[in-house]
Amino acid sequence: MSRRPPIPPSPRHSPPPAGDLPPHSEEEEAIAMGCVMAAGAELPQVEVDAMLARLSPGLFYLERFRLLLEDCRKVRASGHAVLAATLVAMGSSWTLAELAGLQNGVASILQFDYVLPRLQELSHRRWLVRKAGELRDLASAPTVTLEDTRGRLSEILDATDRASATTPAIEVLGVDDLNEYQPDPANYLIGENVISRQSKTVICGWPGLGKSRLTTTLAVAGASGFGHWMGYAVRRQFRTLILQSENSVGRLKSEVMDVPMGSIRDWVRWSKPCDLAFHRAEFRRRLMQIWEAWPFDVLVVDPWTDVVRDAEAGDVAEAFQHIDASLPRGERAPAVVIVAHIRKQGRTDKWRPKAGSELMHEVLGSQSTVGKARTVFALQPGDPTDNQSDVVIFDAGKCNDGRPNPASAWRRRNGAFEAIPDFDFDAWRNPPDDESRKVITEDTIRKVLAGVFLSRGEAVQAIERMGFSQAAAYRALSADGKFAHLVKVVGGGKLTLAS
Repeated sequence: MSRRPPIPPSPRHSPPPAGDLPPHSEEEEAIAMGCVMAAGAELPQVEVDAMLARLSPGLFYLERFRLLLEDCRKVRASGHAVLAATLVAMGSSWTLAELAGLQNGVASILQFDYVLPRLQELSHRRWLVRKAGELRDLASAPTVTLEDTRGRLSEILDATDRASATTPAIEVLGVDDLNEYQPDPANYLIGENVISRQSKTVICGWPGLGKSRLTTTLAVAGASGFGHWMGYAVRRQFRTLILQSENSVGRLKSEVMDVPMGSIRDWVRWSKPCDLAFHRAEFRRRLMQIWEAWPFDVLVVDPWTDVVRDAEAGDVAEAFQHIDASLPRGERAPAVVIVAHIRKQGRTDKWRPKAGSELMHEVLGSQSTVGKARTVFALQPGDPTDNQSDVVIFDAGKCNDGRPNPASAWRRRNGAFEAIPDFDFDAWRNPPDDESRKVITEDTIRKVLAGVFLSRGEAVQAIERMGFSQAAAYRALSADGKFAHLVKVVGGGKLTLAS
């Protein structure tokens, strides 16, 4: 964690007198609230709400920070943004200059995740000091019985259980609990609860379709914190660790060459190719150490075949248990994205594309793997008979907690996927038998473009009228396709036959 000089105490907020004070850190309390102020000025207010939900007055020893936390909550409850001017206008005891100093004293909003566990630890230490005092008072009382001691220790143990971060084996909820429950907006990463923290997602597909590239685009989308990923809204900025065993450093570099490095520097990390040995305790400890040093919101595990050697249900369940043991639990748990292969279908005259839900039965581990996931995305080829095709179909075969989008078509690019909005799904879902399949040739291109100037869409339609699929027509006219030497682009993006 990057450290900064302590914020000087304000004359209006003088620190407690020096002496034997309970455990606390003025600097880290200032960092936590400074991060809230910085988030209010720089990020969507949903991020501020998420940070405020993770704070409680008991985490702060100094009253001025407890009062500021209360002020921020009042501002948000009134529907306003957490801004210095708004806080002062609504009666905060902090001045504009003090709030500006608090906000400017934070090196990065990312410090919030570093100081929060420290504040929780110090809060627990203060609680221990109080309980120790109660026991001393009991020991100094004129009379004390075994029942008195047992009762006091029982109170302490009960309080310890309530304060513990460990989730009980069984927690019971009533109607009122459900009615009062409000989901933490910080957990939503992609879509309407499509990919979220504390959940598991599977991305599956044939080998070579771009599953690893797809996880890179997910990480880049999280680094931006806005826009869309494969048609789904990016809900917040998030950090991604891609833990992988196959791609060399050179391959990883090639996938992000077209992405501004400054935009992802603090938000994406990759592992060098490594053995995904979640079954080894030292591997799990190392992953937890990485999270503690750089708390990521998404963990990508690529590929699943290197984690689960056999597809038996017991092996799959054990693998997921090992992954869970490698990561923090509860609200700090990141989303886990599994990259899985499916059995590649051969080229036969009976081949038909499948719905995403059908493909789930062909994932390694089958129902044992996809059963653990809340969301499953499937990639299929736009044309299974063309190994050079860069068109893929993206579909949500399972989306238990959110709203899935319809299947969509995309063209693979280096480090990105480009949407094909007018893809002919009827033709894709009903491909012709092999004996009736036609092949686009140079003669086809010459007949379409000779002596005319057509937009790309018009040229595609002309090829379609000759009995070819839309996907095949787009491939034939692509700038890097095998007929590129026959296609000339002139003014206005019109296509004609090259001389």
